[in-house]
Formats: sequence, C-alpha cells, structure tokens
Amino acid sequence: MAKNILTQSNDIINYDNLIAVSVEICPIDYAEDRVVDEPCIVAMDVNGGQTILFHSPNEDEVLSLIHISE
Repeated sequence: MAKNILTQSNDIINYDNLIAVSVEICPIDYAEDRVVDEPCIVAMDVNGGQTILFHSPNEDEVLSLIHISE
C-alpha cells in the first residue's frame, strides 16, 4: 500500500520515494514582492528533488514537529 504525505500547501508526495527529511531555512513567497526566510521541514526524494513539508516563522513550532527515535 502506497503511503503519501499531504504537505502544508496541499501537495501529495509519496513517502516511499523520500530519502531524507531535514530542517532548513528556506525562502517563502508570501506575495509577489515579499519573500521571507523561514525555518522549514524539507524532504528530499530519490531524484534529488526537494519539497517543503511545513514552514513557520516560529522555529520552535517547526522543531516541535520533528520526532527523532533511537
């Protein structure tokens, strides 16, 4: 069964194609003339493409969504 992730911008990506997830600072377009650098959760796929899964101006909010298990 395919597993999918629905991103904050309503894009659907296939979970099986992801090789890494990281927190990065990314430029976010809020308007044609307004771009803001914000903390983001970014997924990298097997082809090297990157998709922003979530972003927020609040870094603590972004980091609270990352769960690391040992």
